[in-house]
Amino acid sequence: MKTDTLLVAVSLVCIIALASSLVILNDDCDCEYLYTDDGYVVTGLKSGYDKTFVIPEEHDNLTVVGIADRAFMGSDVEYIFIPKSIKTIGTDAFSDCKNLKAIYYDNTLLLKVNGEYVKGFNSIILDEGAFNGYDVTEVVIENSSDNDTLAKATFRNVPICYDKVSINASLNTYTDRVSKNTVVITDHGSQSTLVDLGTYGLFEDIELRFDSQNDKMDCSVFFGGISVTADHYSFALLNATYPVLLFSLELCDNGVDHPLFVHLERYGAYNWNALPDNVYAMPFLRTTDVENGGVGFHGARPGIANYIKELYELDNGSKFTLYCVDNYPELILEFLVGNGIPESQWNTHLLTDGTNTATQLNRTFNVADPDARYDLMAEEWHELLDAVYENGYSETIVREYLSLVDPVPYSLLHKYPFIITKEQDNVDWTTGRLRPTENLTPISPDFVAKIRANVRELYTNNLLAALDDGGTARFQALYHFDDQEFTDAREDGKRIMMILGAAGSVENIVNEGVGGDLYSYLKMTMEYYGDEYIYFYKGHPGWPTSMYPNRQIVFNALRGEGYSLMELDNSVAAEVFMFYNPDIYLSGFASTTFQSVPDPSMSCALYNMAKGAGDDGYEDDIDVFFTKLSGTSYQNIDLDPQKRYYLMQFNNDAGEPSQSVEYEKHEICIYNSTDNLFNYYKLNGNVYELV
Repeated sequence: MKTDTLLVAVSLVCIIALASSLVILNDDCDCEYLYTDDGYVVTGLKSGYDKTFVIPEEHDNLTVVGIADRAFMGSDVEYIFIPKSIKTIGTDAFSDCKNLKAIYYDNTLLLKVNGEYVKGFNSIILDEGAFNGYDVTEVVIENSSDNDTLAKATFRNVPICYDKVSINASLNTYTDRVSKNTVVITDHGSQSTLVDLGTYGLFEDIELRFDSQNDKMDCSVFFGGISVTADHYSFALLNATYPVLLFSLELCDNGVDHPLFVHLERYGAYNWNALPDNVYAMPFLRTTDVENGGVGFHGARPGIANYIKELYELDNGSKFTLYCVDNYPELILEFLVGNGIPESQWNTHLLTDGTNTATQLNRTFNVADPDARYDLMAEEWHELLDAVYENGYSETIVREYLSLVDPVPYSLLHKYPFIITKEQDNVDWTTGRLRPTENLTPISPDFVAKIRANVRELYTNNLLAALDDGGTARFQALYHFDDQEFTDAREDGKRIMMILGAAGSVENIVNEGVGGDLYSYLKMTMEYYGDEYIYFYKGHPGWPTSMYPNRQIVFNALRGEGYSLMELDNSVAAEVFMFYNPDIYLSGFASTTFQSVPDPSMSCALYNMAKGAGDDGYEDDIDVFFTKLSGTSYQNIDLDPQKRYYLMQFNNDAGEPSQSVEYEKHEICIYNSTDNLFNYYKLNGNVYELV
């Protein structure tokens, strides 16, 4: 007979073996076997068996496939390890084992989760009473439908060797967005607690990890099928700058009392670690997909559609709200209608700054009879709606039913926001600017009035001003907003000029670096306005400097030439910087941001646009227009074809005295970028004379 000391030593060796693929330690002589056609069956124990007992997978080169009736009955074993080769367990196999502390199957604690054995144990044939006298460990995690992410978890018959259980839950095996809970076991008989699963949906990848004081006994098991649902969900799939800003301001002002899931084309706009309460990044994606654009804006669409479908199937009484930009209203069909959600259970907010929207409206309704065109498009929309409810969403079905489908695959319904918002009581439309005298001039005034009656106009400055202290703090944290460099500039007695960037193609930065268009525009600005300013380049959120190495080369070259040029966080909307710093002067490429300048005299230089060429309503405020020249002459002024030239046209708006003063001195300037020379001219009759 082994001594107690030896028993303890052997037990510890067996426990250590469990952590390394369970090396078989007890000799076959500890078991009695019965040979069958399928393999050996364990029928009993020989004297001197280990109290930590490992049933081998093989005996005499044959598989051990079963445990016979009463095989361990009345024994004083403490831990039994059953291999996955076992297919049957007989009646009373473990009855009256008074010292039995835990049974393990395939190196994992024998466990029932929500009434079902886990890790393949379900495939074993259990005779009645196989575990008489042994209480199998059970975990029950209940589905949650009370509009929060908490679920009730109950633990029963947890072996005394385990002092805590970890619950790691995610919606799928792909995402790295995992909620982690640790439950300290204080009552090994029965204990209930609330665990936070972190988000909503059907959790298919939950890990239960049982942690023991002796870490060699740790074991874990995976399972799925737990649902967390709510009565109402919102989804925001947003692109562009203004819509994200508009959405964020309303969110930080009003908050949200139900789960809201966000995905952004310009993912850098957000500090994803500072999302407001009830706001979540898409939980089925990986962190890099959301926070670094790993799957892209349109790449996330199928996953979002499937996620909404799953949430609706889990509770077909739930309601859904969608926020999207009005150039992608087909998301209504893809996410909501295509998933069969009744109209009474969904609504949509379309957002836009108005610029591209106006272009599409002009292209669509600048016709002899805009009302007739509207009627045709409205009829087609309702036919399409019925077809998608019946057949599901696809690009093909959209093209089949609509006559004015956009050729771009991801902007199919670009011309239909007005139709949709007027025909659907559950769809509204928010814009920054749609005005008959500014950007809707080609359309008849009567029809423009109908369009504007269907639009809610909101302005970011008004929304920013409406934020209370708490809303402002939430907003600035969400946008990781920092304008300390402006404070530093003021302390040096300098004015602040923000220069708006654009797409790489507009800046002509892809193939050009030092000496190119961006370099020349920036140098012209800093030379003309002088060193009383500190200059800040504010890149377009869609085209950050990280995408264009040549842009950084330009910045470094200008700094090397002694110019003071700093770069702002491109992800923060320019309007935000301007709101919190109303003393900012503005130059740069064409942008509706110029409409937000508080004082028209602070609109300085406009790049890449000739005087009189724009119709966005802010051009009269601009001091000077910069455009590139080509050829051997401009008007009567000779140009050297071996050099690069730019035209500066000075404005002369009667409402801006400072413009008139400059215009009286010189109407144009030719900037020789190659030699860094400015030549100013005044028109005398039909001839420009050098001033």
